[in-house]
Amino acid sequence: MNSSTMFSLLLVILLNVKHGLLISQHPKLLVISYDAFRYDYFDRNLTPFMNKLKHEGTYVDYMMNIFVTKTFPNHHTMATGLYAETHGVVDNEFYDPVSGNTTKYSYNLYHYNNKVLPIWNFNESIPWEERIDTLISWFIHPIHPINFGILYIEEPDYHGHMIGIKGSEFDDILRKLDNITKYLHNKIEYHGLHDLNIVHLSDHGMATVKLDRIIDLTKYINSSDYKFVGTSPGLHIFPNPGKEEIIYQTLKEAALKTKTFRVYKREEIPKKYHYGNNTRIGPIFVIAEIGYAFQNLLDTIEYYKKKFNVTVNSDSEFGLHGYDNEAIEMHPFFFANGPAFMPKCKLEPFNNLDLFPLFCKILDVQCPVGNGTISHLTKCLKKHQQDITVIAYRMIFIATTISMTLVGIIGALVMFYMRKRRLGAKSYRTMANSKMLFIYLVLIGLLHPLVHVVSAQGQSCTTPDQQLGVCINIRNCQPLLTLLQTDGLAAGDFLRQSVCSFDNYDPIVCCPEKRGREEPIVKENVYGPLHPPYCGFSDVEHTKVVGGVQAKLGYRNNLNPSQPKWLCGGSLISARHILTAAHCAVRNDLYVVRIGDLNIREDDDGAHPVQIEVESKIIHPGYDTKAYVNDIAVLRLAREVPFSEHLYPICLPVEDSLRNNNFNRYYPFVAGWGSQQSRGPASDMLLEAQLPVVNNDACNEAYSKFKSEIDNRVICAGFAQGGKDACQIKSRTWENPEVLDEATGCKGDNDPIDVLEIGYRVAKRGEILKVKVLGCVALIDEGETDWKIIVIDVNDPLAEQMNDVSDIEKQYPGLMKATIEWFKIYKIPDGKPENQFAFNGEAKPRDFAWHIVEEVHQHWQNLIKREAPAGGIACTNTTVAGSPFKTTTKAADEVIEKAPEASEAQTVDPIVCKITRDGDQIFNITGSCDEQLKM
Repeated sequence: MNSSTMFSLLLVILLNVKHGLLISQHPKLLVISYDAFRYDYFDRNLTPFMNKLKHEGTYVDYMMNIFVTKTFPNHHTMATGLYAETHGVVDNEFYDPVSGNTTKYSYNLYHYNNKVLPIWNFNESIPWEERIDTLISWFIHPIHPINFGILYIEEPDYHGHMIGIKGSEFDDILRKLDNITKYLHNKIEYHGLHDLNIVHLSDHGMATVKLDRIIDLTKYINSSDYKFVGTSPGLHIFPNPGKEEIIYQTLKEAALKTKTFRVYKREEIPKKYHYGNNTRIGPIFVIAEIGYAFQNLLDTIEYYKKKFNVTVNSDSEFGLHGYDNEAIEMHPFFFANGPAFMPKCKLEPFNNLDLFPLFCKILDVQCPVGNGTISHLTKCLKKHQQDITVIAYRMIFIATTISMTLVGIIGALVMFYMRKRRLGAKSYRTMANSKMLFIYLVLIGLLHPLVHVVSAQGQSCTTPDQQLGVCINIRNCQPLLTLLQTDGLAAGDFLRQSVCSFDNYDPIVCCPEKRGREEPIVKENVYGPLHPPYCGFSDVEHTKVVGGVQAKLGYRNNLNPSQPKWLCGGSLISARHILTAAHCAVRNDLYVVRIGDLNIREDDDGAHPVQIEVESKIIHPGYDTKAYVNDIAVLRLAREVPFSEHLYPICLPVEDSLRNNNFNRYYPFVAGWGSQQSRGPASDMLLEAQLPVVNNDACNEAYSKFKSEIDNRVICAGFAQGGKDACQIKSRTWENPEVLDEATGCKGDNDPIDVLEIGYRVAKRGEILKVKVLGCVALIDEGETDWKIIVIDVNDPLAEQMNDVSDIEKQYPGLMKATIEWFKIYKIPDGKPENQFAFNGEAKPRDFAWHIVEEVHQHWQNLIKREAPAGGIACTNTTVAGSPFKTTTKAADEVIEKAPEASEAQTVDPIVCKITRDGDQIFNITGSCDEQLKM
């Protein structure tokens, strides 16, 4: 073996040991929850893949759950390790006496106890394959991989309620679940996630109810004497004042006589249920026996008949859960596979309270003590699997290092002996010492990454957007605390990637550091590209702001030909270079830049800008002036920029991990002095906005009328509808009946989105309008989300006085309240129940409304592309061919293009006046409404 061969062997062995040592030491866990998958469905021999997985891993005959056996209480228990009376999610729907509101599927459902933060949040419903692909991409992310994910599958609950749990149609659902589980495991295998622990489970089981087993409580008590909240089989009854005792005694007698239900006062609820110690429980609680339901189930059955064209007769069966958690029909299942679990290990039945400490154990995170325990699960857990692996690698590394060093020494001595005959002793000692020095340098080079990995476990961190930060409690990090209240997947991705660890229930996050004035940012005469911490610092504390808000001093620069006309914005990338657009740099009159300005018209704005002449311009050689392709240029300045706290460069994506990242679903900030509305004047004040990065397909569609080429050379960010401008809502929306709306928790109503127009003008039937979006309300129509977008015609006299829903109350006091009330009751004459509204009927603001428009427009795109199940919907217009109101897309576009732009409204003070009565006929009017009433 010659010296080069020996050294190559040493290098290969050490590289392999180093690779093993640098494997992530964070355990990985994926939890898959199948809603209402009863433990004994496996006995039907319809799920061969899942059956095989179950018996190959750690499993149990059945798992027990908490009372009541409904979806959200049990998922929240699995996420917190607490009983429902403690975590506060006592039902899928309940009345909260603290807020005075009835809470359904919404944010408030989960925030009874602000000290309780679940280990996961319930996510929106999207196609199963897409959910799986997204989760796997998070686990294999090259920069910010997750180590814990949960996949929610709404079947077989969804169809079980509608068609019961027997028959061929339900069997097909079980087969589909088996297939999607196989798809998941194939993806895991394909991506080599062999260290992933996978837990399969359900939240509850299901029983069946027939029409002749529906209990009508109005036979015993007068419906005008109480209100109830909840859904069968458990109802919370709130008696009118003075009626509680008589209602309770009457129901108690009926329960004893019929033996079809049980009734409790809140304080009488058996302790074994751990359910009565919460103010969200009604003063009287009734629970039906297995196989029975209360009359409100009939409303749900009517919904099934309408939505799914189901024929109902006396033999029809409907699935139901929520019964006593000791009933065997309510029991869910559990099995797990992965490096933390023993193969073919059977556990005794345990409660889903124990899942939370189990998850914490697997993830090796410290979690607060709850109501569960892991003691009876440990027999099927491998002991310290991760630690053994790491220790083994370290031992191998040390042993290999010592052995290979000895081999190197021996090899050197052998060469010394063989060459001694031909070389002088002095010359060989020089060669041998060089060889050994080289080997030691290699060892140090291999050990250096290990030292880096260990030291990276300190408090310093790097945020997902590559800023220096420190790991602190999210409650003390204003930027991420604000982002936590932002809707959308991109914000969620950013937050997830920011987590360092947990302090009890609170996430410890990587919060961007703020530099003090005394701390130098970067030395001058550095011409880049620069790396953190010498670039890219941001003290931004805002979340998504469409249309721009006043920005802080920073790295944006404005370029001008002759003061005071400023041409464009740019970004400082080194002490001598500005990055800008080619269409700005090609101008001959561009000769100076102003760096660090805030208000380009004011000198006393607190900024201290620096003006420097442009020495030369470097324009991309492939720049196309017509299509704006390669629209990028660099300006070289005549002198260096004096860096300070407010004058510092941005970072360029020099690393491969950044250059190859499309940043889809990130929320970057943009800043500049651009227009705040279409064709409007430029802003004097530097503005900033946080925008989502969108994929190129969506970007190409938005720019379909332009000649621009959108490919992997560019990143697209923004909202298709624009910012605070008046925009178009075309009939290209669809409220998907298969997708849970993340804001309301209900699925769509299978229709285009509705527009609720206000103002003086009344549109004619079939008329095309350009409107200004003001906000929205969410009607819950028979359990379905029916969004109403509140708009005003841009030609309406009041359009220029309205920006948002708050302006409606100023111009039309009481209008929104009256409108909501009408929508609530308009179906009652037809014998239908009163409609409900999400958010207690509160109108949401304009930015929220645009988020909804974007969402339902995406559903429409998925429908047209056949990426969403059409359910018999024709994807071409087949209903208005002979209508006199029919129009073409071209004609509609022409109407929109000719309509005027709507400017931003000025601040409107509310109409305030005082009206007093003087005698029988005379009224005195005083205050600011005097002139209004004279008009």
